[in-house]
Amino acid sequence: KAVAEEFNLFGILTKRMSKCNLFEKRLVCVARAVLKKAKIILIDEPLNSLINFEKVGFLQVLFSAISKLSSDIVVAETGENLAYFNGCQIINLDFGVQK
Repeated sequence: KAVAEEFNLFGILTKRMSKCNLFEKRLVCVARAVLKKAKIILIDEPLNSLINFEKVGFLQVLFSAISKLSSDIVVAETGENLAYFNGCQIINLDFGVQK
């Protein structure tokens, strides 16, 4: 219940996952990682197909999760928008080789 409250998931808890939108599904995934106390969270294109206010909301949830966990989050993103937040580092890869 504490995690659901923290990530504002109460409206989602009663829904079937097939009825949730993409933003809600991504929030649930981050909340599950927090519940499992994951040491490393890998996320591929988390902002893809989200509209602007959902992107901001998802980033707030993501960085809240980072502060709650003593874990690392690795995000694969085609743009560099995400890397300009506190504590983020850009590593450019070209077919798996660092540029």
